[in-house]
Amino acid sequence: MSSSSAETDQWEGLIPRADGWAFIADGMGGHAGGKVASRLAIECLKGLSDMLGDEDGIEAALTAIHQSMFSAMRKDPALWGMGTTVAGVILSADEALCFNVGDSRIYHMGSKLSLVSEDHVVNGNMLTQCLGGTNEPNVPEPSFVRVLWKRGQRLLLCTDGLTDMVNENDISAILERERQSPAEALISAALRAGGKDNVTAIVLEHLD
Repeated sequence: MSSSSAETDQWEGLIPRADGWAFIADGMGGHAGGKVASRLAIECLKGLSDMLGDEDGIEAALTAIHQSMFSAMRKDPALWGMGTTVAGVILSADEALCFNVGDSRIYHMGSKLSLVSEDHVVNGNMLTQCLGGTNEPNVPEPSFVRVLWKRGQRLLLCTDGLTDMVNENDISAILERERQSPAEALISAALRAGGKDNVTAIVLEHLD
């Protein structure tokens, strides 16, 4: 779910536990460029989902997307500098392969909330990695972690529009309290806190 002054979208449903996936992207480079970059990243990841079974395949897919963004920028100079973060999970029977580039985050909620992604930032908020951007040779090097997840546990994927506004204690409390629409509750909390940026949150729950 993402929320801004212009639009709000949400989806709720079931995905396969054995071969499901979820991705988020947070674009940059002005409104138009950021929107193109994040959409391109997600559409390409969906199209390359067969490659995403292991770390090597994910890294190859992200490199291809990075290069596609610079191809798009060369065709349309108005998009120059566009880029995006990305975070994703690839599900197997009892494990999630998590990856990220940039500062969009992945949390695992078992007995407690744990951050499993790695922020690629310096000085608090300056990105050291993204897809696209202004440095084509700077091929992204995603962070990876595999986590076990069991019935009743949750995975949260979110952009910094959430984590800049809602602290981890409150995120944990919301995930524990809200059983029906946790992503909506998280976004509402970010907006109540000021909502300075677009907010995207995906909550996956192990139901089997």
